[in-house]
Amino acid sequence: MGVEADVDATNYHGNAFGLNTDPTNGNFFGNALSDKIRSSIEGSFRGRVGFAWDRVLFYGIGGIAFADVTNDYGETFCNELQILGDCGGLIFESRTRTLVGWTAGGGIEYAVTPNWLVGVEYRYTDFGRFTDTRIVGRTDPGVAFGGAEFDVHHPLTQNRVQARVSYKFDWLAPSPVIAKY
Repeated sequence: MGVEADVDATNYHGNAFGLNTDPTNGNFFGNALSDKIRSSIEGSFRGRVGFAWDRVLFYGIGGIAFADVTNDYGETFCNELQILGDCGGLIFESRTRTLVGWTAGGGIEYAVTPNWLVGVEYRYTDFGRFTDTRIVGRTDPGVAFGGAEFDVHHPLTQNRVQARVSYKFDWLAPSPVIAKY
């Protein structure tokens, strides 16, 4: 039994693209939406319970996880008053938030020596769902309607498989018992 924590620098990123052709908003040719999501730091605090068999440890983990997440949005606008190839300008918007969720998984470790351990671990993390409601006002000349609204839904989950090499410090190990016969 034990607890463990980690904080990781990461290069997690993804891209999405969508097209809205709702004529009620004046979007007969469409509004194009791009979404770039990225995270540079994440971490977790977990409990760990396992079963040791000789030099092998089988264990399960579970706890809370956090990540900083930034969404960068870009949009172009076209409507019935604009030529298809000459749409409205590109608009950028960025939102950053810290997400808190849960994580669970399991792994196996092997004690190569009493202090050196090698292992592999799988962990699933769910940072939850969030929605960005975006209202964009257009001021381009020739645009017939005043704005478009997008709801962008983000479910953010992660699957991780990692190898580990660990060293156990025996600072609190009991002192040896010396017996004389």
